[in-house]
Amino acid sequence: KDFGREAGNVTFSDIDREVPGRGILEYASRDDAEYAVKQLDAKELRGNVLRVALGDEVCVSACVSRPPD
Repeated sequence: KDFGREAGNVTFSDIDREVPGRGILEYASRDDAEYAVKQLDAKELRGNVLRVALGDEVCVSACVSRPPD
C-alpha cells in the first residue's frame, strides 16, 4: 500500500494468493490509477522490477506484479 501511495490516494490493497508475486491497488479515482500506472510501472521494489497496469474489473484499480524469476 505504501508503494502505491507514491502515486495517489490508495483506498485498498491486497495480494493475489492464487498468483504469487501479484497484487492489487485500488485508488480513489481513475485519474489516480492512471497516474499510478505512469509513475510506478517498471519501478524497483525490494530488488524486483514491477509491472503496473490498469485492472479490467474495477476502473479505479491498478494491478501490480513482478515478472517471474
